Amino acid sequence: MAIRDWYRQSDYLRHEPLLQDLPRRRELLDRAVRPGERVLDLGCLGGALLEHVAPRALIVGVDVIPAAVQQAGQRGLRPVLADAAAPLPFRDGAFDLVHAGEIIEHLFHPLALLRELHRVTRVGGRLVGTVPNVVNLGDRARAVLGLPPQVLGPHPDAPAGDHIRAFTVDRMRVMAHEAGFSGSGDFEPIATGGAQPWRWLKQRRPQWADLLWFEFGR
Repeated sequence: MAIRDWYRQSDYLRHEPLLQDLPRRRELLDRAVRPGERVLDLGCLGGALLEHVAPRALIVGVDVIPAAVQQAGQRGLRPVLADAAAPLPFRDGAFDLVHAGEIIEHLFHPLALLRELHRVTRVGGRLVGTVPNVVNLGDRARAVLGLPPQVLGPHPDAPAGDHIRAFTVDRMRVMAHEAGFSGSGDFEPIATGGAQPWRWLKQRRPQWADLLWFEFGR
């Protein structure tokens, strides 16, 4: 089953409130988007994640689900229906900033996507986004008990769920470099669950966090 067909048959937009309410997400996106920039929001869902910065930048929202793209257009994004698993319909260097939030781990060929994102990012531009951290503290404890990581999901053709590829800080850095992005990358930890002391601990280091926010230069 192609990943686009998996999402087209699911209640895809139900994820939007969850992603919108993730700790630190709004703060990090506010910091990333600069006035007047051309921004690609890849896997934009219904546009809720970047709706609040649309008045100060040109946000192009790309998704594979027609209903999601339609909703993104109603929220002030310029909607484009396209599949992230295929070449993107944009010229080289089209964007100052590319946001890939919660999408890279859903593709069978994430390096191909990162190379495509490198192509559409201008020289001097940036790539930002998030991926689940497969070695977060909670899943390290689950591994000791012989339990699978909670970041994995139910896609039937995936070896490890609909989060088809697993990421750590080092793996994300290596793949970004292989795609052509520069520098060691900036990583920020995002803790999404657990009791407050546990959340506080996961927010101390990216390697311990549930989600990794990353930023690489072009």
